[in-house]
Formats: sequence, C-alpha cells, structure tokens
Amino acid sequence: MAGTAGGLAENSGISAVAYVVDLTVEDTASSFDIATVITVEATEAVDVIVLNAKQLDVAKKVVVDGEDKNGVSVRVPVSDVVFHEDREEVEILLGKKLTVGDTYNVTVTATGVLGVPSGEGFIKATYDSGKSWLAAIRSSPTSARMVFPCVDQAGEEADVTLRVWRPATHTAISNAPVINSQVISGGLTVSDTFATIRLAPHQVGLVVAPLKRQSADGDAVVLWGREQAAAATQEDARKYVSTVNALVENLSQVPLAESPLSVVALPGRHVT
Repeated sequence: MAGTAGGLAENSGISAVAYVVDLTVEDTASSFDIATVITVEATEAVDVIVLNAKQLDVAKKVVVDGEDKNGVSVRVPVSDVVFHEDREEVEILLGKKLTVGDTYNVTVTATGVLGVPSGEGFIKATYDSGKSWLAAIRSSPTSARMVFPCVDQAGEEADVTLRVWRPATHTAISNAPVINSQVISGGLTVSDTFATIRLAPHQVGLVVAPLKRQSADGDAVVLWGREQAAAATQEDARKYVSTVNALVENLSQVPLAESPLSVVALPGRHVT
C-alpha cells in the first residue's frame, strides 16, 4: 500500500527491528555514502518492502536474506527497486511473499548529498574562511530518510548501530559511546563503531568535526570543541546543560540519567 509524502503507509506489512548503518564522509566530498542493513519482521504476507528515502540515490542492487522460525537461511529474490520521489519512498519488489513472523535482513546502499547548514538531513558547513569543515545530522521527525533508507516514523523505534568512516583529522560523536576505532588507509581514515542503542531513526545524532575533548575524564558533561575556543565555551556549556537538565526534570518529574552527556560547541552556533 502506498503512502503519502512525509509519511509511510501504516499497513506496510513490515516492522523494523534493527538498523546497522555504515556512513562514509570524506574530506573534500560534497556527498556521503550509506550502506544500511535493516532487520525487519514480516507482519503480513507482503511481496513488497516499502522504505522511506528522500534525496538519496538508492542502488538498484538490494539483497533480502531471511531466516525462518527454524533458523534456516532463505534468500528472497528481488525483482525490482522503484523510487517514488513524490512519496519519498523506495519500493523493493519481491519475487515471493514474506512469511508472517519471520525476520529478514534488507541490505540497501545509497549516496546522499551533504546539505546546506540551514537544511535538514546530513549537512556540511565550512568555517575559518573555508579552511575547516564539519558535518552533522540535523533531523526532524521525518527527515532521517535524508540520511539513510528507513521506516521513518517518530514512534518506530529499533536497535541502531552506527559505523562511521571519517578523516583522521576529524572526530565523530554520536548518541552512543564509541566501542571500537580502527585506523585504516595508511592512517588517513578512521572507522568508528558506536554502541547499539534503541532509537527512532530521526533520533540518531552525529557530528563529524575537527574537535578535541576539553573536559576531564569522569566529568558528567563531556565538552567537545575547537582547541582555541575551549576556555570561552566550557563555562557556558556547563551552565547550558545545568539549565536544560533542571527544566526537563521539572517538566517530566523524572531525573535524567547520570551517564556522561556529550556537549558539542559548533563554530558560529550555540552549544549543541
């Protein structure tokens, strides 16, 4: 069943269980590469998988691997991949119907354009007279589809694992802590794997920028910023976080988690 622009059909026949998102951003590039493995559970016997995607060049080669209730691997043939720009959807047409209750891994690759600083999705900004750059995910409840193909609904939470390939000159910061980093390409590139957390797609946060940690180990607030801006931003950041924590706790009547909170001071913008 087709959806409408900005949404996804409620009766789509699948439920997203997990995402493994591999994102590559290079030093001089104006685009980024995405490889996403989406684990879905079939809630209906459908022969089409519908995902949200916007301003992404989705490759025609999509692989759907399943596993039945007995643990036997099943390859589901894909007959076509159709992009509907007006509906912000990608339809993956299957050669046979999915089995209700079984899970399937859908592997989708795509290329996206790094957006302007005032836009949404994965944006890129330059500063220091164009000598430096940063990239960041800026999302609204239906703009995760501009970063990776997904079931882009605010209430559709799933386990998300993010892996980022970035220049060694930059640092990658996300919602979750880094659990593994590897230096590759002769020391020019770093691959970061972040811990798995449960989120709706639009809640995935990422900043890739030439930042340094400015706070000490064990601090409740982890401050990241440019080395030359650290002294000016550290006190402001602590005041900002303290105010936000108090406001949220007052409104929700629930104490915030005691795990460290990362605060990023981006050039030309308020602490984020």
